[in-house]
This record gives sequence, structure tokens and C-alpha cells, in this order.
Amino acid sequence: MRGALGAVVLLLTIPSAAMGGNDCVSPCWRTLVIGIHKNVAVMRGALDGVGHRIVIGQTADEIMGRLLFQYAQSPAVLRLYRVRGAELGYQDNDDVSLRDIYQRASELDYDLCPAEVGPVLRLTYLEQPTGEFLEIAHLPVHRYGGESIRLTVGYDGVSFLLFGKVGDLETMVPARSLVFVFCNVSSAATN
Repeated sequence: MRGALGAVVLLLTIPSAAMGGNDCVSPCWRTLVIGIHKNVAVMRGALDGVGHRIVIGQTADEIMGRLLFQYAQSPAVLRLYRVRGAELGYQDNDDVSLRDIYQRASELDYDLCPAEVGPVLRLTYLEQPTGEFLEIAHLPVHRYGGESIRLTVGYDGVSFLLFGKVGDLETMVPARSLVFVFCNVSSAATN
């Protein structure tokens, strides 16, 4: 991987309550459809065939092939929202565990992404600005050796990246400086 880490974003999401409704009304950031690529071979083929320089890191590639990495078997529309750490109530840039961040997000009616959001977002988010790195908020998937891996989607100005980072729910991150992307349970049900 090249380039310095820019903004880190945690992506959290929920399925749209109305499967036909993929509208993205402000403050929705974007919609995403999972369940199109039903297994790792199809997903890898799609990532290879995009026509842009997509680089998949070794750990991301490994966990995408694990049985623990589940692919939706039918299409589901997900709405993604950006929320800053300060909007979750973090005023200091102290380190906070991912478990605490995810808990606070849950209290505000947000939910974790399926891990499949990582490769699907990488496949569809080709206008990503240089230096932006989005950390997908999902339950970590374990490597064959047992390490917990979280996915990150980034663009370093040369390659569109999908890579894995070691870290479980007890991993400490600087809460206030992070930008989170969630879906809101109540707005998905009413839009």
C-alpha cells in the first residue's frame, strides 16, 4: 500500500426496510446492493474485471474466502450514512474500543455492516478521493491463524484498495477524529 492514511471512516449499515426503495435522501451518503456476488469466486471475478486498478491485500483476500465471511444469497439494498465521532458524543480524541463505538452507534439505532460491504463498496466506490480510507464497521472475521480482521477501503492516488487490518472489538481507536458511516434503522423504515 502506498500513501499516508487519510480520513478513517467506519461504515455501518442496515438493510432497507422496503427492498424496492433504494432512494438515498439526505443525510444518506449512498446506497449499496449486496447479494449480487454470491460467493468468493464471483466477487473476485468482479473485482478483477472492473477496469480500474483495484488492489486486494492478502488478509482481505484470505478472509473473503473463509466460510465465516458470508455472502448474501439474495439482493438487499443498504443505505449508508456518514456520522462524525463528535456526533456520537465523543468530544475528546481519546482512544476508545471499537466495542464502545459500536455500542454507542447501536444506542442511536445504527447497526453493523455485513462484511460483504467491504468488497462491494470497493467495487462500486471508484470516485473515492485520494487519501480517504473507510474502515468498514463489521464484526471482525478471523484468519485461518485466528487473528481478527477488519476491512478497509481506500484510495492512495494510484490504486483503489481493499485491505484487512488486525483488530478485534477491544481494539482502541481515536474516537473523535474518526468519521463513521452508518445506516439509521428508523429512517430506513420510514423512507
